Amino acid sequence: MSLFGKLLAIFNIVAVFGAVALIGMDYAKRRSWEYAVFRQELMMNGLPLDNEERDEQGRLLVENVGPQTQKELFGGNAPVTTQTDEVKRVQDSLTSKIQSAGDKKKQIYLTAHVLTPLAVSNEQRARMIAYQTYLRDDQSFARLQQMFTRADQIAIQPPKDAKRVKSYEEAFNDTLAAQYTDPAGPLAEAFLAVKKANPRATVDQALDQSLDTQLTQLQGQFDQAFQEALERKSPVDGVKSDPPTQRKRAIAHLLFNLIDALPNEAPGGVAPKLEENPEYKRFLLVVGVRAAAHAITNEADLLKEIAEEVALERLRERGIFAQEHSKAVAMVQDRAVDVEMHGLVYALKQKELADHEDALRKRRSDVEYYEKELAAARDLTAAHLKELRTMSDALYKLRVKLRDDTQKNQELEKQIRVLEEGH
Repeated sequence: MSLFGKLLAIFNIVAVFGAVALIGMDYAKRRSWEYAVFRQELMMNGLPLDNEERDEQGRLLVENVGPQTQKELFGGNAPVTTQTDEVKRVQDSLTSKIQSAGDKKKQIYLTAHVLTPLAVSNEQRARMIAYQTYLRDDQSFARLQQMFTRADQIAIQPPKDAKRVKSYEEAFNDTLAAQYTDPAGPLAEAFLAVKKANPRATVDQALDQSLDTQLTQLQGQFDQAFQEALERKSPVDGVKSDPPTQRKRAIAHLLFNLIDALPNEAPGGVAPKLEENPEYKRFLLVVGVRAAAHAITNEADLLKEIAEEVALERLRERGIFAQEHSKAVAMVQDRAVDVEMHGLVYALKQKELADHEDALRKRRSDVEYYEKELAAARDLTAAHLKELRTMSDALYKLRVKLRDDTQKNQELEKQIRVLEEGH
């Protein structure tokens, strides 16, 4: 082979190595760009829905979420590869916290705390708030027991001057309403259901049984909230009833409302801002910006509707309060007139009492004077009686002497007559 041929061969070999190097560099750059695009899509769309979701080419999306991606996303903090796995993780975490809370009162409190942001109406939120109000601690529960005990006593033994005999349920609810406390809501409803089934049950027994029922109901609502996000519905007439987009929105709604569910105590007791909350950042990574924006918008609309419900309810309660307040003011005014009349009568009676006391003092003075006069008269009478008794004794003695002298004179007269007859 000539020198030129050898040089040409060497040049071809070098060109091949150069081409291979360029192909490797191109492939590496392409993979880098593909990963960047994947991360961008991941940021927008979030993790795959489940292990079965595929892309347009039919490839499983979960295969793209490898260990390195999981580490970059979650930093080793409970990494997941799908949105359903995240929902299960959150469900298991909340279930563990609730079950380890202790007694059923605390479990109901924590379950209601979780379900509160998932409420879709003001009535549902009010029911969850009632649980949190009266089952927060032992002091709050003791206040609930006192309320129910008082209402139970009045319902069992209505006032004797009542115009109409009310049923136990009506009297119980009216008594609770008259105490002007936070509504007991479902706690009172469950208590009345137990009392209706067993009227002889004590307040503590009925309340304890009602808590068992309510804990079961709340646990069912808790499981149902997660089941709706995890459950894959069967096709109806060949039409898929739950497309991935719809299920992702349901999951985004659930996870967004559970960001602050049972949060750990922050240092100083100050909750972090939403954008600084690690749970919120994880939520964005899992569901993606699009689903997160949709969930936040829907939640804002829902809260707006609830706010309107609250405003209407407040207006209604304000109207009721104004009406009841007017009745109370009229009653107070009537009582004020009665008090004024009774005040005048009281003043008159006070004057009569003063006059009677003055007359009584005079009568007591007269009594003391006449008692002294009577005592003096009694002393004088006693002296006179003693003198009279002495004179009576002397007179009696004189009469006896007169009798004896008269008898002696008669005997002497007889003797004189006898002597005169002898002469």
